[in-house]
Amino acid sequence: MNEVKLAQDLIRFKNLYTRDEGITKFLSKKLTSIGFKCTIIKSKGLDSSKPALNLYARYGKSRPTLLTVSHSDVVANIKGWKYPPF
Repeated sequence: MNEVKLAQDLIRFKNLYTRDEGITKFLSKKLTSIGFKCTIIKSKGLDSSKPALNLYARYGKSRPTLLTVSHSDVVANIKGWKYPPF
């Protein structure tokens, strides 16, 4: 896996607040391709017309378990950028 290419692909997703623009499915597909079992979980988002998507990914069944919690959305403050952030 090319980490620089992956970072570039992730940065291109315009995920503002909890509006998912495909990044959850993208991450699920990438992680599945390297052996993770992925589940997308829907929860209440800020925009009532679309749910927020959360990704649960598990690799193997052995212990101990490592759990990370992160988010893939950003808070919009795109004024004043020299280069467009997406």
